[in-house]
Amino acid sequence: MNAQKHPSLIPEWSLWPSRVVFVLTLIWVSQQMLTDNPVAMSALFWDKFLHAGAWGFMVGLGYIAYQRSSGWFWFVLSILTYSIALEVLQPIVANRFFSFGDILANSLGCLIAGVCCKPTDSWLSRTLQKT
Repeated sequence: MNAQKHPSLIPEWSLWPSRVVFVLTLIWVSQQMLTDNPVAMSALFWDKFLHAGAWGFMVGLGYIAYQRSSGWFWFVLSILTYSIALEVLQPIVANRFFSFGDILANSLGCLIAGVCCKPTDSWLSRTLQKT
């Protein structure tokens, strides 16, 4: 059976503003990862949660900004690779340290958001079309 394609709930006019928000957020997250004075975090668990949340949020913003583009898998993989590159650069650029735990948290955030964006958008479209 052929899967029926559902239109997105995201309006066409929102693509360019959402791309600006995506780029600005990417710049801010990058700056936070490469500065020796990031926003203060008190607990290790909270730090990992913020890593996963930040990169999951980036993927979600990317879905809104670029969802009509082909290559969603490659987009998510690019964001994941970028997050790992920033983590590797931390000891070189800032007075910070490399952490495999941060890479794992970044990866989980990217992958969970990457897997959830399209099905959630489809489900919302179907649900709201019924009403």
